[in-house]
This record gives sequence, C-alpha cells and structure tokens, in this order.
Amino acid sequence: MKEEVSLIKIVDRLNEIEQQGELLTLAQKEEAKIFLATFFIDNPIYLGFHIPTLDFSLGGQLYTGERLHTRMGIHTVLSLEICRALLSLLGYQSDLEHIMNVVDSRLANKCYVRDYCVMGECVYAALTFWRYLLVSDWSDREQRLKNYLRILRENRDGYGGWKHFPFYYTLFVLQETQLPEARGELAYALPARHSHLPNLVIGEPFRSRRKMVLDYCISNLHNEPTPTLPLGI
Repeated sequence: MKEEVSLIKIVDRLNEIEQQGELLTLAQKEEAKIFLATFFIDNPIYLGFHIPTLDFSLGGQLYTGERLHTRMGIHTVLSLEICRALLSLLGYQSDLEHIMNVVDSRLANKCYVRDYCVMGECVYAALTFWRYLLVSDWSDREQRLKNYLRILRENRDGYGGWKHFPFYYTLFVLQETQLPEARGELAYALPARHSHLPNLVIGEPFRSRRKMVLDYCISNLHNEPTPTLPLGI
C-alpha cells in the first residue's frame, strides 16, 4: 500500500463531490469503492483500517476545518468516513459485509457509541459516527440519532452554540439529519449563525464550506425556496 496516498484528501474530495452535487459514473463509483476497501486490513487497533503515515504527518481536519489532534481522532474519523463513503457510493453490497460487520462490532464497544461520550475528541468521533448512522442499517438507528440530539440539546450554551460540540461541523451534521429534533437545534442556533457569517476567518476551502453551511441553514429555517443539498455520490 503506497504511503504517499492520503486518505484525508480522498475522503475530503468525496465529501466535496457529494456536497457540490457533482456526478460520478458507475465505473468511477465502483473504482472508488474497491480502492477504499483495500485499506481495511482488520488491524486490531481502532476500527481495522490502515491509515497511511502521511495522514498522521499532515494532521486531520473535519470537512468544515476543525483540526484533529490525536491518533485516535484521525484513525476514528477517517475510518468512519471511509465506511460512510463505501455505503454512499453504491449502497450496501455483499462484498462489504465482512468489513461492515467487523466495524459495527467494534463500534458497539467504543465509548462514543456505547456511552454517547462527547468529551475531548470523542465528540468528533460521535459526530462522524452520527453521519455514518444516517446511511447505515443499524437496527436502532433512529433511536441512537435521537439520543445524540438529546445530548446535543442538553449541552446548549445559551448563546446559539453547544458545549463540547464544534459549531460548524455540528451544523453540517444537523442539516443532513431529517428529524424534527435536528430542525429544533438548527432553529436554536439561528442567532449564532447570523453573527458568525461576517467573521469567517479561516482559509479556503473551509471558509466557503462554512459559509455554505450557514447560508443553507439560515435560508432553510426562514422557509425560503432553497433546494436540498444534492447527493452526487
């Protein structure tokens, strides 16, 4: 496996394709799925994926720019993003069964899944698992989503944000969650989103992504005619 490959950049690009509504051909989706699946080596550490050394050198970032500072954070977020991409590209397929069974079995014992831990970088893992739940077939998926939404509500800071939870990435996950409780949290955060718009002091592409998230949420809650974010993969 070539160490110069960066899974961070590959996953980031797949997320970008999805959010911008770009289209991949069936052959491209199949190629991407096969390539990503090769990184699953059933490693006993974390969720079983091989993470290239380059990615630890580069350091990880969430789609909206928040930094990952630990090996656990990089391992977990990238692994869950790979799993989400594998399911999003072509849906569940039999050749993914072993990977998903192993990953789901290991996830069940992680504190951010078992205990809904949102302390430190576990909150990044919890949010990424939340995104994974949205495309997975966990039997209690909806109840788990509602539990995360309850915990999010309990961590409101009173100013439109949340304790422990990163503001932009949380909005990003909420806008993908089609539950009334998610819309309630978006409504709660509306004043903070207005104040954040003029103060996006971060480099590209994260500034544009954060602005997209803020614009989408504001227009959506104001009931303006706006399309849902297209799924291009």
